[in-house]
Amino acid sequence: MAEKWSLGIAGSFGGGVAGRVFDARTRSGAAVVLKLGFPHDEAIWEAVGLEAMGEGLAPLVIEQDVEEWALLLERIRPGAPLSTSELSVDEALRVGGGLLARVNGRESPHGLPTLAEVARGYAERARDGLGAHRDILDELAVGTLVDGALAILDAAEPEPGDRLLHGDFNPGNILSRGALDWAVIDPKPVVGDPAWDLWPLITQVGGARAGDLSTTELARRTSVAAAAASIDEARAARWAFARTGLNICWSLEDADTVTAAAEARALARWAEIAGVGRGVRRER
Repeated sequence: MAEKWSLGIAGSFGGGVAGRVFDARTRSGAAVVLKLGFPHDEAIWEAVGLEAMGEGLAPLVIEQDVEEWALLLERIRPGAPLSTSELSVDEALRVGGGLLARVNGRESPHGLPTLAEVARGYAERARDGLGAHRDILDELAVGTLVDGALAILDAAEPEPGDRLLHGDFNPGNILSRGALDWAVIDPKPVVGDPAWDLWPLITQVGGARAGDLSTTELARRTSVAAAAASIDEARAARWAFARTGLNICWSLEDADTVTAAAEARALARWAEIAGVGRGVRRER
Protein backbone atom coordinates (compact mmCIF):
# COMPACT_ATOMS: atom_id res chain seq x y z
CA MET A 1 0.00 0.00 0.00
CA ALA A 2 2.93 2.34 0.64
CA GLU A 3 4.09 1.75 -2.93
CA LYS A 4 0.61 2.10 -4.41
CA TRP A 5 -0.13 5.37 -2.62
CA SER A 6 3.47 6.73 -2.73
CA LEU A 7 3.87 6.79 1.04
CA GLY A 8 6.82 6.84 3.37
CA ILE A 9 6.20 4.90 6.58
CA ALA A 10 7.53 6.84 9.57
CA GLY A 11 6.48 4.35 12.24
CA SER A 12 3.58 2.44 13.74
CA PHE A 13 0.85 3.61 16.04
CA GLY A 14 0.27 -0.03 16.98
CA GLY A 15 -2.53 -2.45 16.33
CA GLY A 16 -4.92 -4.95 17.79
CA VAL A 17 -7.53 -7.49 16.85
CA ALA A 18 -9.03 -5.21 14.17
CA GLY A 19 -5.96 -4.01 12.27
CA ARG A 20 -2.73 -2.09 12.36
CA VAL A 21 -2.19 1.66 12.01
CA PHE A 22 0.89 3.43 10.62
CA ASP A 23 2.31 6.94 10.78
CA ALA A 24 2.88 7.80 7.12
CA ARG A 25 3.94 10.67 4.88
CA THR A 26 2.73 11.48 1.39
CA ARG A 27 5.15 12.35 -1.41
CA SER A 28 4.61 16.03 -0.57
CA GLY A 29 5.48 15.38 3.07
CA ALA A 30 1.98 15.63 4.51
CA ALA A 31 1.39 13.54 7.65
CA VAL A 32 -1.34 10.91 7.14
CA VAL A 33 -2.47 7.64 8.68
CA LEU A 34 -2.39 4.29 6.89
CA LYS A 35 -4.78 1.74 8.39
CA LEU A 36 -4.57 -1.90 7.34
CA GLY A 37 -7.58 -3.82 8.58
CA PHE A 38 -7.92 -7.48 9.32
CA PRO A 39 -11.02 -8.62 7.38
CA HIS A 40 -14.10 -8.73 9.61
CA ASP A 41 -17.76 -7.84 9.14
CA GLU A 42 -17.78 -4.82 11.46
CA ALA A 43 -15.13 -3.02 9.37
CA ILE A 44 -16.96 -3.25 6.05
CA TRP A 45 -18.71 0.10 6.48
CA GLU A 46 -15.91 1.98 8.27
CA ALA A 47 -15.07 4.37 5.43
CA VAL A 48 -18.76 5.02 4.77
CA GLY A 49 -19.25 5.84 8.44
CA LEU A 50 -16.28 8.21 8.53
CA GLU A 51 -17.52 10.04 5.45
CA ALA A 52 -21.04 10.28 6.88
CA MET A 53 -19.73 11.82 10.09
CA GLY A 54 -17.75 14.23 7.99
CA GLU A 55 -15.22 16.98 8.48
CA GLY A 56 -15.00 18.17 12.04
CA LEU A 57 -16.24 14.90 13.50
CA ALA A 58 -14.00 12.30 11.84
CA PRO A 59 -10.80 12.14 9.79
CA LEU A 60 -11.09 12.67 6.05
CA VAL A 61 -10.90 9.46 4.00
CA ILE A 62 -8.20 10.24 1.43
CA GLU A 63 -8.03 6.84 -0.26
CA GLN A 64 -9.57 3.40 0.18
CA ASP A 65 -8.63 -0.01 -1.23
CA VAL A 66 -11.56 -2.31 -0.49
CA GLU A 67 -9.82 -5.49 -1.62
CA GLU A 68 -6.79 -4.86 0.59
CA TRP A 69 -8.84 -3.55 3.55
CA ALA A 70 -6.70 -0.41 3.49
CA LEU A 71 -7.57 3.18 4.35
CA LEU A 72 -5.51 6.33 3.97
CA LEU A 73 -6.78 8.89 6.47
CA GLU A 74 -6.26 12.46 7.56
CA ARG A 75 -3.97 12.71 10.58
CA ILE A 76 -5.81 14.00 13.66
CA ARG A 77 -3.58 16.33 15.69
CA PRO A 78 -2.63 16.33 18.47
CA GLY A 79 -4.57 13.08 18.47
CA ALA A 80 -4.41 12.17 22.17
CA PRO A 81 -7.29 9.82 23.06
CA LEU A 82 -9.93 10.71 25.61
CA SER A 83 -8.90 7.56 27.49
CA THR A 84 -5.57 9.17 28.44
CA SER A 85 -6.73 12.75 28.93
CA GLU A 86 -6.36 14.61 32.21
CA LEU A 87 -10.04 15.49 32.26
CA SER A 88 -12.09 14.40 35.25
CA VAL A 89 -14.47 11.48 34.75
CA ASP A 90 -17.46 13.80 34.54
CA GLU A 91 -15.72 16.14 32.10
CA ALA A 92 -14.80 13.18 29.89
CA LEU A 93 -18.36 11.87 30.02
CA ARG A 94 -19.70 15.28 28.96
CA VAL A 95 -17.17 15.53 26.12
CA GLY A 96 -18.09 12.08 24.89
CA GLY A 97 -21.81 12.59 25.31
CA GLY A 98 -21.76 15.88 23.43
CA LEU A 99 -19.72 14.35 20.62
CA LEU A 100 -22.09 11.39 20.39
CA ALA A 101 -25.05 13.75 20.03
CA ARG A 102 -23.32 15.32 17.02
CA VAL A 103 -22.63 11.89 15.49
CA ASN A 104 -26.26 10.88 16.00
CA GLY A 105 -27.35 14.07 14.24
CA ARG A 106 -25.63 13.18 10.96
CA GLU A 107 -27.61 11.63 8.14
CA SER A 108 -27.38 7.82 7.97
CA PRO A 109 -26.02 6.55 4.62
CA HIS A 110 -28.24 4.18 2.69
CA GLY A 111 -27.43 0.51 3.16
CA LEU A 112 -25.89 0.56 6.62
CA PRO A 113 -26.78 -2.47 8.76
CA THR A 114 -29.35 -1.88 11.46
CA LEU A 115 -28.65 -2.27 15.16
CA ALA A 116 -31.54 -4.72 15.28
CA GLU A 117 -29.81 -7.01 12.77
CA VAL A 118 -26.45 -6.71 14.49
CA ALA A 119 -27.84 -7.24 18.00
CA ARG A 120 -29.79 -10.33 17.01
CA GLY A 121 -26.70 -11.73 15.29
CA TYR A 122 -24.62 -11.12 18.40
CA ALA A 123 -27.19 -12.90 20.56
CA GLU A 124 -27.45 -15.89 18.23
CA ARG A 125 -23.70 -16.46 18.09
CA ALA A 126 -23.29 -15.94 21.84
CA ARG A 127 -26.06 -18.39 22.65
CA ASP A 128 -24.52 -21.04 20.39
CA GLY A 129 -21.43 -21.06 22.60
CA LEU A 130 -23.12 -20.82 25.98
CA GLY A 131 -23.60 -24.54 26.49
CA ALA A 132 -19.91 -25.10 27.08
CA HIS A 133 -19.80 -22.36 29.72
CA ARG A 134 -22.93 -22.99 31.80
CA ASP A 135 -20.93 -24.29 34.75
CA ILE A 136 -18.88 -21.09 34.88
CA LEU A 137 -21.98 -18.92 34.57
CA ASP A 138 -23.54 -20.84 37.45
CA GLU A 139 -20.39 -20.32 39.53
CA LEU A 140 -20.61 -16.61 38.81
CA ALA A 141 -24.34 -16.68 39.63
CA VAL A 142 -25.29 -14.84 36.43
CA GLY A 143 -26.67 -17.55 34.16
CA THR A 144 -30.22 -16.22 34.26
CA LEU A 145 -29.05 -12.64 33.93
CA VAL A 146 -26.98 -13.48 30.85
CA ASP A 147 -30.01 -15.20 29.33
CA GLY A 148 -32.01 -12.05 30.02
CA ALA A 149 -29.35 -9.86 28.44
CA LEU A 150 -29.36 -11.95 25.27
CA ALA A 151 -33.16 -11.85 25.22
CA ILE A 152 -33.02 -8.05 25.05
CA LEU A 153 -30.67 -8.31 22.05
CA ASP A 154 -33.01 -10.89 20.47
CA ALA A 155 -35.94 -8.51 20.75
CA ALA A 156 -34.22 -5.54 19.11
CA GLU A 157 -36.34 -4.00 16.36
CA PRO A 158 -35.95 -0.90 14.14
CA GLU A 159 -37.71 2.14 15.60
CA PRO A 160 -38.71 5.58 14.23
CA GLY A 161 -36.07 7.36 16.33
CA ASP A 162 -33.16 5.26 15.06
CA ARG A 163 -30.14 7.31 13.96
CA LEU A 164 -26.52 6.97 12.85
CA LEU A 165 -24.43 5.21 15.52
CA HIS A 166 -20.66 5.01 15.89
CA GLY A 167 -20.85 1.38 17.00
CA ASP A 168 -17.66 1.32 19.11
CA PHE A 169 -17.83 4.56 21.07
CA ASN A 170 -15.09 3.89 23.60
CA PRO A 171 -12.78 6.67 24.86
CA GLY A 172 -9.84 5.25 22.92
CA ASN A 173 -11.72 6.05 19.70
CA ILE A 174 -12.18 9.73 20.64
CA LEU A 175 -9.15 11.85 19.72
CA SER A 176 -8.35 15.47 20.55
CA ARG A 177 -8.13 18.12 17.83
CA GLY A 178 -7.31 20.77 20.38
CA ALA A 179 -8.26 21.84 23.86
CA LEU A 180 -12.00 21.89 23.17
CA ASP A 181 -12.29 19.94 19.93
CA TRP A 182 -12.62 16.18 19.49
CA ALA A 183 -13.05 13.69 16.66
CA VAL A 184 -14.02 10.02 16.39
CA ILE A 185 -12.13 7.20 14.68
CA ASP A 186 -12.67 3.50 14.00
CA PRO A 187 -16.46 3.47 13.65
CA LYS A 188 -18.45 0.29 13.18
CA PRO A 189 -21.48 2.22 11.95
CA VAL A 190 -25.03 0.99 12.22
CA VAL A 191 -28.46 2.63 12.32
CA GLY A 192 -30.33 2.31 15.58
CA ASP A 193 -31.01 3.55 19.10
CA PRO A 194 -28.36 6.13 20.15
CA ALA A 195 -28.53 4.78 23.72
CA TRP A 196 -26.64 1.69 22.48
CA ASP A 197 -23.42 3.68 22.08
CA LEU A 198 -23.04 5.01 25.64
CA TRP A 199 -21.98 1.82 27.46
CA PRO A 200 -18.27 1.74 26.52
CA LEU A 201 -17.90 5.45 27.26
CA ILE A 202 -19.57 5.11 30.67
CA THR A 203 -17.55 2.09 31.75
CA GLN A 204 -14.11 2.92 30.32
CA VAL A 205 -13.43 6.58 31.13
CA GLY A 206 -11.07 7.02 34.03
CA GLY A 207 -9.39 3.67 33.53
CA ALA A 208 -11.50 1.70 36.01
CA ARG A 209 -12.92 -1.75 35.24
CA ALA A 210 -16.71 -1.79 35.17
CA GLY A 211 -16.74 -4.61 37.71
CA ASP A 212 -14.93 -2.38 40.20
CA LEU A 213 -17.46 0.46 39.93
CA SER A 214 -20.31 0.55 42.42
CA THR A 215 -23.95 0.55 41.42
CA THR A 216 -24.16 4.16 42.55
CA GLU A 217 -21.18 5.20 40.43
CA LEU A 218 -22.40 3.39 37.32
CA ALA A 219 -25.82 5.03 37.70
CA ARG A 220 -24.25 8.45 38.23
CA ARG A 221 -22.04 8.09 35.16
CA THR A 222 -25.03 7.01 33.10
CA SER A 223 -26.96 10.07 34.18
CA VAL A 224 -24.09 12.45 33.32
CA ALA A 225 -23.35 10.91 29.91
CA ALA A 226 -27.01 10.52 28.92
CA ALA A 227 -27.75 14.15 29.78
CA ALA A 228 -24.81 15.33 27.67
CA ALA A 229 -25.92 13.17 24.74
CA SER A 230 -29.65 14.00 25.10
CA ILE A 231 -30.35 10.29 25.47
CA ASP A 232 -32.85 8.59 27.78
CA GLU A 233 -30.76 7.18 30.65
CA ALA A 234 -33.13 4.27 31.26
CA ARG A 235 -32.58 3.05 27.71
CA ALA A 236 -28.84 3.54 28.09
CA ALA A 237 -28.84 1.42 31.26
CA ARG A 238 -30.90 -1.33 29.62
CA TRP A 239 -28.49 -1.54 26.67
CA ALA A 240 -25.56 -1.49 29.10
CA PHE A 241 -27.09 -4.49 30.87
CA ALA A 242 -27.53 -6.32 27.55
CA ARG A 243 -24.03 -5.48 26.29
CA THR A 244 -22.40 -6.49 29.57
CA GLY A 245 -24.08 -9.90 29.33
CA LEU A 246 -22.80 -10.21 25.78
CA ASN A 247 -19.31 -9.24 26.92
CA ILE A 248 -19.36 -12.08 29.44
CA CYS A 249 -20.10 -14.49 26.59
CA TRP A 250 -17.25 -13.10 24.50
CA SER A 251 -14.84 -13.29 27.45
CA LEU A 252 -15.70 -16.94 28.03
CA GLU A 253 -15.22 -17.68 24.32
CA ASP A 254 -11.71 -16.23 24.72
CA ALA A 255 -11.15 -18.31 27.89
CA ASP A 256 -10.75 -15.03 29.80
CA THR A 257 -12.40 -15.97 33.07
CA VAL A 258 -10.90 -12.97 34.90
CA THR A 259 -12.74 -10.50 32.65
CA ALA A 260 -15.87 -12.67 32.75
CA ALA A 261 -15.88 -12.53 36.56
CA ALA A 262 -15.42 -8.74 36.56
CA GLU A 263 -18.21 -8.31 34.03
CA ALA A 264 -20.44 -10.62 36.06
CA ARG A 265 -20.16 -8.20 38.99
CA ALA A 266 -21.01 -5.34 36.65
CA LEU A 267 -23.96 -7.25 35.17
CA ALA A 268 -25.65 -7.59 38.55
CA ARG A 269 -25.22 -3.85 39.11
CA TRP A 270 -26.57 -2.94 35.67
CA ALA A 271 -29.56 -5.21 36.32
CA GLU A 272 -30.36 -3.17 39.41
CA ILE A 273 -29.90 0.17 37.62
CA ALA A 274 -31.99 -0.88 34.62
CA GLY A 275 -34.68 -2.47 36.75
CA VAL A 276 -34.28 -5.88 35.17
CA GLY A 277 -33.34 -9.21 36.68
CA ARG A 278 -34.31 -12.81 36.78
CA GLY A 279 -37.64 -11.97 35.19
CA VAL A 280 -36.20 -9.96 32.28
CA ARG A 281 -38.92 -9.48 29.71
CA ARG A 282 -38.31 -9.98 26.00
CA GLU A 283 -39.48 -6.58 24.84
CA ARG A 284 -37.18 -3.55 24.70
